[in-house]
Amino acid sequence: MFSTVNIATSGALSVTGSVDVLNTVSITTGTVNIATSGALSVTGSVDVLNTVSITTGTVNIATSGALSVTGSVDVLNTVSITTGTVNIATSGALSVTGSVDVLNTVSITTGTGALSVTGSIQTSSATTDVATSVASYVGSTLTPSTVWTVLPFSTWTIAVHNASTADTAQARLQLSPDAVNYMNDSSVVTTIAPGEVDAFFSHAHLKYARIYYAALSASNTVSLNFWFQGVN
Repeated sequence: MFSTVNIATSGALSVTGSVDVLNTVSITTGTVNIATSGALSVTGSVDVLNTVSITTGTVNIATSGALSVTGSVDVLNTVSITTGTVNIATSGALSVTGSVDVLNTVSITTGTGALSVTGSIQTSSATTDVATSVASYVGSTLTPSTVWTVLPFSTWTIAVHNASTADTAQARLQLSPDAVNYMNDSSVVTTIAPGEVDAFFSHAHLKYARIYYAALSASNTVSLNFWFQGVN
């Protein structure tokens, strides 16, 4: 679809039944605009049972009144915006009195207004996967890795891979409330053989985490790969 869909009214735009999209809504290069000087009201439900994909385009919902959904908004698959923008702008209020169910991912980057939901919001868990590495570290003096902010995650793990072919590495998990003062999560330093991977996690829920690492012996050289993976 390479055109524009515009719904404009000087009164109210009202859907008293349901709006059902049973397949795919795809906008490759275009704009969807819903503009009204009254209220935009859906008293039934808005169901998207497949994929809403906007590759290069904009979705704008603008009203000088209130945007109200008294039924439910269900997104049962994926809302994907590759290179585009979703804007909801109103001088009134954005309110949902039913439920907002998102079974995949919703991303809100910047919002200056208020989102009010008097029903429920259900979202699936979002995951984070960050990788970093250290090449050819010489010596047995422990040194800190990258610092990860772990407080937003309900569960998280730091995996450490000893990419060395001959020398053993040592590592321990450290935690901090302020990224300045660190405590050892365990009194034991873990040794990681060449080619092996070990996992570090904690039941203490402080804001920051890092790995203290080194070669096992002063004359040894180790290369390490780190992965931080968390679910919030």
